[in-house]
Amino acid sequence: MSISKPEQILFEEHYSKVFKSVYLYCKDFHIAEDATQEAFLKAFDNINQLRDVKSFPGWVYVIALNVVKKEFNRNKKITELNFEDYQNIFSNQDEFKNIELKEDLKLLLKHISPEERKMLNLYYGFGLSLKEIAVLTDTNISTLKVKMHRTRQKLKKKAINDVVLTGEEK
Repeated sequence: MSISKPEQILFEEHYSKVFKSVYLYCKDFHIAEDATQEAFLKAFDNINQLRDVKSFPGWVYVIALNVVKKEFNRNKKITELNFEDYQNIFSNQDEFKNIELKEDLKLLLKHISPEERKMLNLYYGFGLSLKEIAVLTDTNISTLKVKMHRTRQKLKKKAINDVVLTGEEK
């Protein structure tokens, strides 16, 4: 299958970021690679369904996650996310030079669900708006706002409690 020049540009611009995020989810290089490639092919086949080209990276990411989930269900194999790799989703690497901050983030992320991590990934990692995330996840925007707020509050509360309770996970 050959792809058009605009599709090639989209692929080259977004492949790496989508692949890294999918890899963070499944922790298997080959599955992540296959899922990312399949997601781009599906996206290009259904590009007419995309309302806004700015949503393309998040849209492909959601497609890739669905491919991975389908693969896991087929194989009944689920790999736990390695939180050390998750640092790039939330901020620049420069902000994570402090090892203690990395460890704190690892501990905090263990306290939210995969759905909450997915929302944060789409918002902070891909820079999508809440409206775009709502469309991609087929969620009411008001519901999404509440979930994002509660997730942030949960992380904030856990972080504050950990600091108060001698700085360690309790």
